[in-house]
Amino acid sequence: MISSSHSFKEHFSTEVSFPQVFFKATSQFNKTALVDAEDTVGVSFNELIEMTNGYESFLFSYLKKGKEKLVVTICGNSLKFLSITLAITKLGYCVVPLNPSLKKYEIVNSLEDLEVNCIITDRFDAHKFLQKTDKLITLHEIQGCATVVPIPPTFDRSHPAFIFFSSGTTGASKGIEISHGSVIALFNQLRSSSGTSSFNFTTVDQNDKVYGVLPYFHVGGLFTTYSMLFFGATVYINDKWDPKLFLNNIVENEITTLNLVPPVLQVFEKMRPNLPHLKKVFVGASKVDPNQIYRLKRAYPSMMFIQLYGMTEVGLIMFMTPAENDDASKVGIAFPGIQAKIVNQELLIKSPTMMSRYTHESNLYNKKDWFHTGDLVECCSDNQLRIIGRKKNMIKVRAWQINPEEVEDMIAKKINVETVLHSREFKHDMKLILQTSTRPEFIRSLIQENLISYKHAFWIIRSSHSSSKS
Repeated sequence: MISSSHSFKEHFSTEVSFPQVFFKATSQFNKTALVDAEDTVGVSFNELIEMTNGYESFLFSYLKKGKEKLVVTICGNSLKFLSITLAITKLGYCVVPLNPSLKKYEIVNSLEDLEVNCIITDRFDAHKFLQKTDKLITLHEIQGCATVVPIPPTFDRSHPAFIFFSSGTTGASKGIEISHGSVIALFNQLRSSSGTSSFNFTTVDQNDKVYGVLPYFHVGGLFTTYSMLFFGATVYINDKWDPKLFLNNIVENEITTLNLVPPVLQVFEKMRPNLPHLKKVFVGASKVDPNQIYRLKRAYPSMMFIQLYGMTEVGLIMFMTPAENDDASKVGIAFPGIQAKIVNQELLIKSPTMMSRYTHESNLYNKKDWFHTGDLVECCSDNQLRIIGRKKNMIKVRAWQINPEEVEDMIAKKINVETVLHSREFKHDMKLILQTSTRPEFIRSLIQENLISYKHAFWIIRSSHSSSKS
């Protein structure tokens, strides 16, 4: 059995909704909370509360027109989006964030079985492919109300706050329902992690300026941002990825802390920028090359590189490396409240932050059960974890997981495929072998038209009549 050296404590016992906990913790900070990194427009923690209350009043009137409790968002990263998610969940509605870069097929497929109240988007072309355009409202149309009427929650902690669509860590992409209680448990974890222990969890504080590349439609991006604000840090919002602009913003804004995915580390290796204020780099979402971390530590000896290991089903963080960690092949020790065990090399987890259920399943998940992560691991002598492989058939592209079954299912729906013989990773390519007379060029065009860009790359398509490499 693997458990945290920090005890998990209930720091917030009376609050029902996670926005109540969030604002209770952050209302003490008399400083800037959020800044748009490109136009440097920012709001204080108190202004964030006022903004959210204003949006809450607007949305209370707008959302009560429908009986459904799900609010889908198809938006990029923005200050307004963060405030609106707090307002929606504060009202007892459930936010369903979707990647704004998804193609029509993927969005329609995600929404197929969901009863949606409305869809909030910043995509100008959303009306072209959404069937229920009467439920569509743009982010720009949502305005804060000057007159704010306090609306007490009429639900309990088991009420759903979010549905995130998994990138495929545990199989084909699926909706993962996370309750208010699970998000509150995350805040309890964060508060517990800042206590004293023989293991030093690295946290942020009011002196930190945080920046990163994590998208808010993903649990890692949205919950990490909430977590940084929870500790009083100022978060700079990044919407579009541009390496030079990203580095320039780090220097100009004197950023102290970064939240990154492993591919972005290559930018620092190639450009070797001078970053005198940067002290902490948190890295997660996929496996890190240990040699790359060693090289970066030599180039930036005063920086701490902290690896995080987690998954959507468990809420956010399961393991974190200590600041003094010298072995970059490890992903850290258990976060407060995490229980873990290894069975046949597979990591099994229990956590108070666990999801409520998969949306395609009617029964709630029993949090007393062990959750099978599908990751093959080993426990080192210092109680840190090392990931050694995957049990399930997953393919990794950059920081994204691809489940071959999703690609196979899409093709099967679009054309007459007799059999998908198999698809697997082969060196740096992905083989998709089909028993069909359809030309590989047409199959490639289907993939490009219907699936997001990171699912396009490197497919070798073999059919019964021809072969070709994309």
